[in-house]
Amino acid sequence: MISSLLRNISVKVRIIGAFIILAMLIAGSIPLLASFQHSILNNLKHIIEVETQSERLLLQSSVKVVHAQLNLFRFIKDYLPSTSDALYEAQNARKLLKETNKIIEVPTERESIDKLLVVLDEFIDQIKQVQKSHQQKKHPEVIRQAFVASKTGNDITQRIEQIVQIREEHILHTNMAVQMKAQSRLIFYIIAYIILLIFSLFVVFLIAHSITQPISNLRDSAESFRDGKLEVVALVHGKDEMTELAETFNLMAYQLKGSFQKLRDHQDHLEEKVMKRTLKMTEANKQLEKENNERRKAEKALTIAKEDAEAANLAKSEFLANMSHEIRTPMNGIMGMLEFLLETELDASQEDYANNIKESSDALLGIINDILDFSKIEAGKLQFEIIDFDLRVTIEGIIKMLSMKANEKNLEVACFIDPKVPSLIQGDPGRLRQVILNLATNAIKFTEYGKISIRAELQSESDTQVEILFQIKDTGIGIAKNKLNRLFKSFSQVDASTTRRFGGTGLGLVISKRLTQIMNGKIGVNSVEGDGSEFWFTAFFDKQMDSDHSLESKYLPPDIKGKRIIAVDDNDLNQRILYEHMTSWECSLTIAKSGEEAIEKMSIAANKDEKFDIALIDMMMPGMDGLQLAKKIKSSSALSYTSLIMLTSCGSRGDAEKFKNVGFAAYFNKPINKSDLYNAIVSVLSNRTHATDDDDKKKLITKYTIKEQKKYGTRILVADDNVINQKVAMLKLKKLGYNSDVASNGLEAVKALENKSYDMILMDIQMPVMDGYEATQKIRTSKKNYKDIPIVAMTANAMKGDKEKCLGAGMNDYIPKPIDPDVLLKAISTWIS
Repeated sequence: MISSLLRNISVKVRIIGAFIILAMLIAGSIPLLASFQHSILNNLKHIIEVETQSERLLLQSSVKVVHAQLNLFRFIKDYLPSTSDALYEAQNARKLLKETNKIIEVPTERESIDKLLVVLDEFIDQIKQVQKSHQQKKHPEVIRQAFVASKTGNDITQRIEQIVQIREEHILHTNMAVQMKAQSRLIFYIIAYIILLIFSLFVVFLIAHSITQPISNLRDSAESFRDGKLEVVALVHGKDEMTELAETFNLMAYQLKGSFQKLRDHQDHLEEKVMKRTLKMTEANKQLEKENNERRKAEKALTIAKEDAEAANLAKSEFLANMSHEIRTPMNGIMGMLEFLLETELDASQEDYANNIKESSDALLGIINDILDFSKIEAGKLQFEIIDFDLRVTIEGIIKMLSMKANEKNLEVACFIDPKVPSLIQGDPGRLRQVILNLATNAIKFTEYGKISIRAELQSESDTQVEILFQIKDTGIGIAKNKLNRLFKSFSQVDASTTRRFGGTGLGLVISKRLTQIMNGKIGVNSVEGDGSEFWFTAFFDKQMDSDHSLESKYLPPDIKGKRIIAVDDNDLNQRILYEHMTSWECSLTIAKSGEEAIEKMSIAANKDEKFDIALIDMMMPGMDGLQLAKKIKSSSALSYTSLIMLTSCGSRGDAEKFKNVGFAAYFNKPINKSDLYNAIVSVLSNRTHATDDDDKKKLITKYTIKEQKKYGTRILVADDNVINQKVAMLKLKKLGYNSDVASNGLEAVKALENKSYDMILMDIQMPVMDGYEATQKIRTSKKNYKDIPIVAMTANAMKGDKEKCLGAGMNDYIPKPIDPDVLLKAISTWIS
């Protein structure tokens, strides 16, 4: 009966109802349990609060009474004025008892405390009577009254103890009553919960049965349908979802019987449909194959285009190399022969013509370099070298080049390098030189009168790296504000008209900007039309590791007379230039026009035990090029003795590391001047003579190392007795790129000159053993070759007449302490040629 009624209720509603019943069961048990716990907690809390507080107050009052008694005993024993303290303690005890009486709920206990209060009041009166008798100096009476009061206090203490005992019994009784009440409530809660649980389970069982029964019937019908009994239908009762499911199942069974019938009819025409579909698939496969063939053709065309692009890029690189070679080769001949011509006797007109040719050749070579560099920038092949160099030496060389052009226009060229800027850094000196020259030559070109200044200042510095700001300022025509946007653009100039006064390709600033970016820096310009321009750029460089740069120069041989040298170059003019140079140095020169001929001649010489000392090798030669030749020489034990120097007209910046790895000891681009070639040969021979086991770290000799060797060979002696001053001087000299030694007095300075050659002495005046004046006199009167060495006084004697006294003693210059780096650098530049 109940199940039939439930079948008329939705399954969803029945499930929700079951969950509601369970929720009500849980929800009903929670308040009941909470009420039970709350009741117990309240009773216990009340007991704890009331009983604990009352006992605490009773004990405190007892303590107060005991203190009052003790004060009375003190009074009796020593007759001390302690009755006031006793009275105070008794009154406090009375207050505590009144507070206790307010919180106690048991009537009998409250009556006991009321009686106790009466006795306590009597105790207080007795103490007051003792005070009064004491003031009246009734000594025997006072003692008697004090004993009586003390006895009363003892009685009060005993009564309080009795009340405390009664309170403890009351607490025990109350706890037992609370436990009994909690136990009875717990039993009631358990019984009610069991009844409610049984009822809920019964209701849930009925709901579950009303859901599972039709599902079971539907399962039986589905199993019969699965066994092929298509006429079986599911029973339908009620109006719930299970009834709808049974009706849907019956409808599905009916439709499925119709589908089976249609399937039987369709099988008769299936073969024909399969043939048609196979024909369509065949046509689709042919179309797909056609598309695949077209895609393969496209991929092949793309591969060919890629190969063509790579070949074009390689051809472009080869074209640049060939163009460099073809241009530099005749340029080398022109400039080499011009150098010989200028060494001959010429009249004024001929010398002027030759100098004009030299200037034009230099300008043409600069334009060629700019065009090649721009081509590399466009191709993304611009390379940088990271080598050790001296910043001050590099800029000094730049100033010498600029001074010649500036003198022609009566312009002054000024240069300032902040003493804080370290001299010994790592980077690409050629690229730095290129940027400064581009900006400075522009400044000279656009300046009619005035001066051009170059400044290098320290921007930032860390333990391993330094950022330097370079500024090139002129007093020229300036640039209009609306034309500044043309700068740093390819083939663009401020004046682009056909009547412009100044020439140029317009590539210099573009290349400078790109080079600055590679050096992790920035470039910019500040200019006012008619008031000059200031171009600036920043660049980052690594600091050099500590090393003894003077090692090479200390062991340079006096000349290269008689050295056996082979020159490998297919160009007749280059051969003639090298022959003229070697003849003037009295070297033994052998010419080879190809790599194969060079190998043959070197092998013959090695068999005769007449190995070549140096091989001067061109890069681009027919058959075997310079790199291939170098590899063959270095791979042969019989030929590897010969040191290799690359002289190439197709080389470019960035090739130094490549040539070093192959085995070259030096590398120069053509045209190379005579003095650089001589110094290169000398340096290579010196390095080989004094080679160490650490050959991998040996530096490649370039035009920059040649220029810096003179400075690295400079050694300065610091004569000072103060250790701190010694360190300061040596650190300042090291920052400027100079090597130095120390002498602690004048006598040590004189002995140091006898053992080693120095280029300058920084002489302190006041020193032990031998002062600066006496040491200078000994040096100047000596018959040895160091008597004319420059001596600069470096002293704290800065009074009027001290400088004159130093100069009069034979010193060349005077620097007051503390040392100004600018003054020190000026003195070094003045007295060291």
